Amino acid sequence: MKTKLITMLVLGLSLLTYSQDTLQDPYVNIKSFTTLEYGLGITYTDSRNADLGNYKLVKGEYSPSFNMGLFYTKTNILKDPTFIMNIKTGLFTNNNYTNVIDSLGKELTFSELNLTLPLMIGIRLPVNYNRPQDRFYKAVNLNIGGYVSLPILPSLYNSDEKYSESNGFLSDYIKFGFIAEFVFTAVNKEGKGHRIGIRTIADLGSAVTFSNEKYGIQPTYGTIGLFYNFITL
Repeated sequence: MKTKLITMLVLGLSLLTYSQDTLQDPYVNIKSFTTLEYGLGITYTDSRNADLGNYKLVKGEYSPSFNMGLFYTKTNILKDPTFIMNIKTGLFTNNNYTNVIDSLGKELTFSELNLTLPLMIGIRLPVNYNRPQDRFYKAVNLNIGGYVSLPILPSLYNSDEKYSESNGFLSDYIKFGFIAEFVFTAVNKEGKGHRIGIRTIADLGSAVTFSNEKYGIQPTYGTIGLFYNFITL
């Protein structure tokens, strides 16, 4: 009986060890890659930092937003297979709009499109139970950094209108902010596969203002949403 118990224990430990035998992370051998990512989120206007000129903010409103971007990731910058750090940058666009009230009490909508250049540094945390026969290596990426954003196509129109043509291409300011990502990845040895994550974006209150102001409206936003990479190069 004792021999059987010892045998069962050894077999159980062997199976457990086998199930936790990890594959090599593809990020160890891949120098860099590019992804095309799409995302959806919920945006709110930060009333503490928003500079709205002669307008007042309609508070407590949330709006849907979308974003898409081309990102470049430099992998394993420390050349350490046990502690993988990456740098991620690129260019993405996201739409924002907010409702404001003018001096006559009329409600208007201010919208703009943001061209955003982020720079993030991140670490990879492997997920247990990556088995040798698995096709994809599973891990979690944690990325954090900052960005500079150039708003374009500003438009101010009646709230009951669905869309109004912009009066110009560039807005009157450049803003800055923080960006963070929590990404689950399942990729093969070429680095291709699935990357789905949560991304949060938060504008800072400070901005660089141009002299040719159009509306005097400089909202600051916060966004949280999901994204997925559809193409990996």
